[in-house]
Amino acid sequence: MVRTTEQGNVANQLIVDKTLLTQTISFLIMATRARIGLRLAEDAILSVYHHWDGYPQWLGIHLRQNYRTKDKIAELLDGGDISCIDSDTDWNLEKVENHVQYYNDRGEKTEPRLDLNDGDFFVNNEEYAYIFDDGEWLCYDLHADEPQLVDIPLAILTK
Repeated sequence: MVRTTEQGNVANQLIVDKTLLTQTISFLIMATRARIGLRLAEDAILSVYHHWDGYPQWLGIHLRQNYRTKDKIAELLDGGDISCIDSDTDWNLEKVENHVQYYNDRGEKTEPRLDLNDGDFFVNNEEYAYIFDDGEWLCYDLHADEPQLVDIPLAILTK
């Protein structure tokens, strides 16, 4: 079969559209989602969602280095769900000083969530979960059927 120019253009357009769709989907799911929690009395956990770079080698280290007290963690959680805990851009992608980039800063209404037990805390489709418990950060990998406790590296983050 011989293709006409019009058929060739349609085929090329379909390839371009499929490539664009694949790139868009990849962009939308490339985050490493996490949940940051503070253990309260009687096994309850107060937490927020964190979107970007939730793996222990980044978010875990950042939490361990910068959020060492219940008061500091409670202040972090009070802001609601987080896009990035250490962003150097604002919501308009303008360069700014590093800051916690909260979804509430762009008009969303998010609040910390209270789970009454670990089971409820871990079933949110995030990839990692962090709990500040008894003065230390614990990290759980949620890729398997059951949460797996993993180490947070001791390396120092540099900007």
